[in-house]
Amino acid sequence: MLDRLKTNTALLGIVVAFFAAASYGGSQVVGRKVVTELAPPLVAALFALFFGALILGIMATPTIARIPKSPRKSIMFICLSGLFATGGITLLYSALSVAPVVVVSPVASLTPLFALLFSRLFLEKLEKVTRQIVLGTALVLTGIIIISIATNG
Repeated sequence: MLDRLKTNTALLGIVVAFFAAASYGGSQVVGRKVVTELAPPLVAALFALFFGALILGIMATPTIARIPKSPRKSIMFICLSGLFATGGITLLYSALSVAPVVVVSPVASLTPLFALLFSRLFLEKLEKVTRQIVLGTALVLTGIIIISIATNG
């Protein structure tokens, strides 16, 4: 199985994405507890991002030396990515402070819609958006809508 993962990058991406989703889902449950019992959303986001950055800094140390050699445009995209991630975490914690995790999580899971839209707009040369991808995204969004209706109904 490990050999297959090493040679099949799409499968490896799916496996890693699954664990990312599990991690992100767990962070939402913990985040809800934090913003309702311990700290306001901005403070919770600050600490989450601080400790996340600290852990990532340790993990990325071997490869961080390559960044200065990157073109300025690449560094701009890294910063833009960080800005979006910070906004996402801050807004997620703000939502979790006023609504249950079972309501917020499905709405926050609209990520495929935005990923599809932004990929089409900004990564046209890098990412190919096919009918199958659009259909898959529509199915995911349909599931999110059904979960949201069932949760609120």
